[in-house]
Amino acid sequence: MACWGMCPGLEFVATDDLDQEFDMASGTYRDENKSKYTLGTKLTDAQCKVTDLPCTDTAVAAKRFQFKDTGNFRIALRMGGHVWDWMRVYVMQAAPESITDKAVTDGALNVDIVWAAKDGFGINTLPHTVTVARLLLEKHGLKLNVNPGTGYNASRYLGGFESGIVCTYSAGGNLDKVADAIKAKSLCRSGALTVIMANARETADASQDSGRLAGATVSQYKQVSPFVVLNLNTGSVDGATLLHEMGHAAGFCTHAKGASHFMSYGAMRNEVTKEHIKNFRESFFWSKK
Repeated sequence: MACWGMCPGLEFVATDDLDQEFDMASGTYRDENKSKYTLGTKLTDAQCKVTDLPCTDTAVAAKRFQFKDTGNFRIALRMGGHVWDWMRVYVMQAAPESITDKAVTDGALNVDIVWAAKDGFGINTLPHTVTVARLLLEKHGLKLNVNPGTGYNASRYLGGFESGIVCTYSAGGNLDKVADAIKAKSLCRSGALTVIMANARETADASQDSGRLAGATVSQYKQVSPFVVLNLNTGSVDGATLLHEMGHAAGFCTHAKGASHFMSYGAMRNEVTKEHIKNFRESFFWSKK
């Protein structure tokens, strides 16, 4: 079921689940399909039956979506040719193992947010990726503590990197300077993972960068604990970037082959295993509460 406040031209639409970032990474992306990636292809009535639901509030409209087959879909909130928001819908016959055979644990993972760009510079992908991480961890009883929050905080500003953090250890990168700066300002707290929100890229020359970098984990510098850089301007479609990078910071060094695993490069990373929950509890940023 979906509902929204009435606004002329605003509607919910059931669509397929094309994933632009995944297709670009796999080499199957085609420019002629760009409009389909942006809006998604609307499902037919035979694929998804949409019916109105009664609602006593005249300022709210509600609809029921009944998907006729298993698969991955989206319900998009559209205003004409623009998508305002969307949510992914998984239709399955049985819950995946990571949900049904879960390890119930306790404690929390602690994340400290630092801003290497000033307020208003970038689209801020942090709220989305924090929400996804919390939902996936809470399936297993782990909390996610984010200090001080997902909004811009001037007291947590790391100056000197307004032109960007270049996430490469090779020539042209500035990760060494970032590590020195967070140490000098004591922004790498014991018992917490430092996450830097920045205008991040992979190449020194911004004009040569692909713009696809969503996040990176930095663990090479001994003066600080491993820290994460998240791109203010580029987020993964599934919102799993933060949890993925937290996995790297906790020591998960390989990318899983399964497309739905949170450590994979898949299109819908919504599965977390018991083994990784156990490893998270052994990470330097886990605490009892």
